[in-house]
Amino acid sequence: MLNEDRFYIITLYDYYESLLTDKQQEYFKMYFFNDLSLAEIADEFKVSRAAIQDSIKKIIKDLKYYEDNLQLYINAKRRLALYEQIDNAALKAKLFSL
Repeated sequence: MLNEDRFYIITLYDYYESLLTDKQQEYFKMYFFNDLSLAEIADEFKVSRAAIQDSIKKIIKDLKYYEDNLQLYINAKRRLALYEQIDNAALKAKLFSL
């Protein structure tokens, strides 16, 4: 997975973490944040490497599905782009404090 893709998936996780099950959250954190291999995670949970791989793929698919439907990340990027276009410092400060 490219670093750009990895960053995007981790960002989606930040937005939609609460929509994942506890086990999905654990798998995600171990794989993406702790940088454990699929085999290491499988050993920890006493399941097959293939089961972890399937779970990680499903988690990524679910995160993309949530973004496609809820669009929290893309809308935040749009708001930031608009915010950066504001020239009035007082208004910018007021909006930033919201």
